[in-house]
Amino acid sequence: MTEEQQEHMIPKSRLDAKNRIIEELQAELAGTKDQAQKAAVAAAGWQSRAESLQEIAKERDNATAELGRLRATHAEDLAMIDAGITDPDAMSIVRQRHKEGTDFAAHLQELKASPPPILASFFQPAAAAADGVAGVAGVAGVAGAASKQAQPLVARTLPGNEKTTPPPGPVGEWDPKAIRENYKEHRSELLDTKVV
Repeated sequence: MTEEQQEHMIPKSRLDAKNRIIEELQAELAGTKDQAQKAAVAAAGWQSRAESLQEIAKERDNATAELGRLRATHAEDLAMIDAGITDPDAMSIVRQRHKEGTDFAAHLQELKASPPPILASFFQPAAAAADGVAGVAGVAGVAGAASKQAQPLVARTLPGNEKTTPPPGPVGEWDPKAIRENYKEHRSELLDTKVV
């Protein structure tokens, strides 16, 4: 080896020190990579939890909106039943004529004041009973009184036949209040009746 080559050579002690520093840095880098992988796994877990919480929040919002719609529909149903509209087809007609954003009770009052021909029969019995008017519309009040004197609504067995006949209906025009009262009076008899 020439002197010139020896001058450019790195002493072994210095080279060993550099190699030790490189090994320490490589070990530190490997530890940092492990920590980074663990952090990435933890971040993915938190990300999936955040996404599931967002989905749950969306489901909650949808359920809250559906509950609001159901409550509104129920309130409309109660208002229509109180007004005397119990037929599902008539209820759908009233809902179709209701404009979004307006008060349903006010809409129902407008319909009562000037009912369309298809709904007039539902509003007339209630109005006639309130006014005490006799006639076709006033039959509801007569039917209510007559149904209290009618036979109790109990199913009967025909002689020689185990089938039951349907209970007799109320006398006169159909009156939901009279039927409800009759049912309350004879509820225990109706519930004890066995249907074959």
